[in-house]
Amino acid sequence: MDMVGTKEELGERIRQLRLARGLDQASLSKLIQLDRSKISRIETGERQVTALELMRIARALQVSMPDLMTVIPPSVKAARQLLADEASASDASRALARDETVLDRMWRDAEQLREAGALHASHVLDAPATWSSAEQAQQLARDLRNSLELPSAPLGGMLDVAFRCGLFIHVTPLESRAGLSMTPDPGFGVSVVSATDPSGRRRMTAAHELGHHLSGDVFQADLVVNASHQERERLINAFAVELLLPESVVQTAWAKEASRDTAIRLAFTYRVSWSVVAISLQSVDPKADDIVKSSLVPGDADFYRVCASKPEEDLTEPVAGAWVQACVTAAESQFVTPARARELARGALAS
Repeated sequence: MDMVGTKEELGERIRQLRLARGLDQASLSKLIQLDRSKISRIETGERQVTALELMRIARALQVSMPDLMTVIPPSVKAARQLLADEASASDASRALARDETVLDRMWRDAEQLREAGALHASHVLDAPATWSSAEQAQQLARDLRNSLELPSAPLGGMLDVAFRCGLFIHVTPLESRAGLSMTPDPGFGVSVVSATDPSGRRRMTAAHELGHHLSGDVFQADLVVNASHQERERLINAFAVELLLPESVVQTAWAKEASRDTAIRLAFTYRVSWSVVAISLQSVDPKADDIVKSSLVPGDADFYRVCASKPEEDLTEPVAGAWVQACVTAAESQFVTPARARELARGALAS
């Protein structure tokens, strides 16, 4: 991610972050004790900003100086809907813009680790996926599983799976979405996944964002809702469900015993949500839909009764262990300071 190169770029960056915080120029003026007319000229690129003013602006906008001073790749910017003005910016669009800042920070950090030689693009699949049907999306999931040498077994932690595919996930509280992702470079992308969602949904979100990553989508926020977008999301979901819970596994289990307990075992073993089990069963047995949907979502007592335990939680750490390892590598090579390595590791490294 490049540093802002002109006063105009910096001004627009400040303006976007201000709108994301729901502040007008007058409010920002009061917070940083700078005349409103000067803020207006800064945002239009007519006035130079001093270092002290930049520090005050960053503090008022609740961002870091690097957040303020860097710009996203042009391909990502083109895929986003920038905030226009105070009047047209909705609460939802402002929340999304704030989450995008978190995503941008992850991208900036990934680039720094790549410059240190600690992170590399992945080519687990030869080329970005192209699909026009659910069957093609499911086949991509099977191809990926074969590449990972896990044709039908439970995937394990999605942070590690995504990392092996070159998608670096940060699990953190989000305001607007279950997840966001961007992949400006093939095989090298970042994602943020909501830390407050249940484990099964976090796994589904991670798998969904991985689908966007593998298909070469530059930026995904599920913001634009139209027929073509909805169809693409349907195909991405088909990929994600097949990746998490292969249809062949469901068919085998259901043929042995078509019961609610079988569905519970599948949810436990593959650590998926009840909705993912329901979707998988629909394609195997039309009657299974009645069995699953007519039943309450299983609780702890159901899992203990059938499996003697609860499903193992996933995406509980902020980043993958391999990401933390990359941070340590960057520090050992003296590319970053130990303090910066701890910052990159997002709390996973002790001081």
